[in-house]
Amino acid sequence: MHRASRVAVLGLVFFAAMLLLNTARAWRHADLLTRVSRLGLAFAGVGFATYLIYTELFTIHAICLWCTTAHVLAFLLFGMVMFADSLARPSLTSRSHRPDFTRRVADAQ
Repeated sequence: MHRASRVAVLGLVFFAAMLLLNTARAWRHADLLTRVSRLGLAFAGVGFATYLIYTELFTIHAICLWCTTAHVLAFLLFGMVMFADSLARPSLTSRSHRPDFTRRVADAQ
């Protein structure tokens, strides 16, 4: 398999996994494994995007528009996951299955 197609497959797997981990159901019933997986995958996506940007600029000497779009999406996903997770605290060690923000909404009604 060509190197570029391996990177494309990794990107596809990343975005498919992030789609599954960021469904409404996954946020409502977030256990420790789901939260850690979501945060870890978001962090790994930003790390890999940073590596690919470096490679485009300093090794290939060319910018790919499709790749740049994927990089921007990875950074946006990272920001949104971090923000939403900060609202969904209790800490990662908590046994609660309902994030704080869903509890606040339920209590307000």
